[in-house]
Amino acid sequence: MSVEKHPKAAMEWTQDHDLMLLRETAFEDPFQFKKGSPDRGEVWSKIARSLNSSAELKFAVKQRSVRERFALLQAKYKEKNKKDEASSGTSTQMSELDRLLEDITEKEKDSEESRNAAAAKKDNQDREKAESIRKTAMERVSQTKKRQEGTEREAVSTKRRRRGGDETIEYLREKSEAERKVREQELELKKGRGGTTGKAGRARPDPDAGDVESNATTATAESKHDSFANAATTTFYECNAKSS
Repeated sequence: MSVEKHPKAAMEWTQDHDLMLLRETAFEDPFQFKKGSPDRGEVWSKIARSLNSSAELKFAVKQRSVRERFALLQAKYKEKNKKDEASSGTSTQMSELDRLLEDITEKEKDSEESRNAAAAKKDNQDREKAESIRKTAMERVSQTKKRQEGTEREAVSTKRRRRGGDETIEYLREKSEAERKVREQELELKKGRGGTTGKAGRARPDPDAGDVESNATTATAESKHDSFANAATTTFYECNAKSS
């Protein structure tokens, strides 16, 4: 013979059940943890187990049922507060149920504000850290760019100095060649004057006078040579000064 099983009747919440639920909730404080977190869920489960093991009242609850019952009680409490604030000069005596709901609601609000403040602080710290990293990276890029520009300027300066030295050497070479040609022309002129006098049968010039003329010519050539040398030296220093 089979025994018919009747479905288990749902637990009926009374004011005493509500008081015990609120006392456990105020004691365990599930709102210290973030909404939807495993930690908060575990606290609600602990509250359910504690109520089910009560010797004073009969409970048959789970995590979800205690959460939903508390949410209903809190919604009614907030609605009642709005009505009381709207009525002018009305004062009502608070019951234990209302005091418990007020305390729990304040705890929930304080915990939420603390989490928001901590999150904002962390965001600011992360932002400052990111800005510091970006600033350091920009400084490194700037320093690298300055080093590269300095190296390029040094290379250009070295190239200019080298080019200036080559130009000075070329200038000195040209001046030396010009001096050589001047001396050759002077020698040719002296030879030409000597040959013409001999063929015409004129009297040969006084040897001492020839020495004087030769000495004067040599002095003139040396003076020109010194002038070329001085000009070359001046040009050499000017080129070096421009290159630097």
